[in-house]
Amino acid sequence: MENFPVRRLPRAGSTNDELRAAALAEPESWPHGSALMADHQFAGKGRAGRVWETPAGVALTVSILLRPAVPVADWTWLPLLTGLAVQRALVPFVPGVELAVKWPNDLLAVDVAEEIDGFGGDRKLGGILVEGLLPDQAAIVGVGLNLGQRSSELPVPSATSLAILGAADPDREVILEAVRSELLAVTARWEAAGGAAALREEISAVCRTLGMRVRLERPAGDDVVGTASRLDETGRLVIDSGGTEVVIDAGDVRHLRRW
Repeated sequence: MENFPVRRLPRAGSTNDELRAAALAEPESWPHGSALMADHQFAGKGRAGRVWETPAGVALTVSILLRPAVPVADWTWLPLLTGLAVQRALVPFVPGVELAVKWPNDLLAVDVAEEIDGFGGDRKLGGILVEGLLPDQAAIVGVGLNLGQRSSELPVPSATSLAILGAADPDREVILEAVRSELLAVTARWEAAGGAAALREEISAVCRTLGMRVRLERPAGDDVVGTASRLDETGRLVIDSGGTEVVIDAGDVRHLRRW
């Protein structure tokens, strides 16, 4: 595989923010596929402005720069495409454990623990945050994965790590290259197909949310409950709620149960 540059920082608030600043200052130093990794991220970014921290040395916190040769309008698929790539990259490290994507940007280990509200027996292994980088027509793909944490080091009961799932001494450098290799391969196939919904079937096959009874939680309290039926042509989630289709492009979706 081509030797893509990786910059490693001992500490960073947000790897997405660090990569954005570096790529805007020196765009020629940050080609498609280059990455910035932090040993300790203390102000990681999630959706809706959430901030989180991981213990030093036990998680993979990395941002990868992509310059996809597809229309920017199709970049709405990038969080799910990244989820597909990460799922494929990690399967060899935890044989016998089913990994899946939770819409829109989480990676789950399926049925690995006792049931809890909103997750059932699934546990969150990592998350994804994709942000645009203008004017360079690039995307910053942030990936955070729990690798070596013990149960006592995890922030919430709904989380897990590769170590807990049985991976022996997961190596961040090895896993980074596995994730990046799969992400670039998925992106290349997406580009070859012309973007749009070219990989929708593959994504749907690993999307745990589809077929699940879900609740979309809204700030105003007008939650939507129904069955997640499909992804539309832009990657939005379609919920069948009492015979009415509700299409959502963002929000907190809680898994209730499968029919």
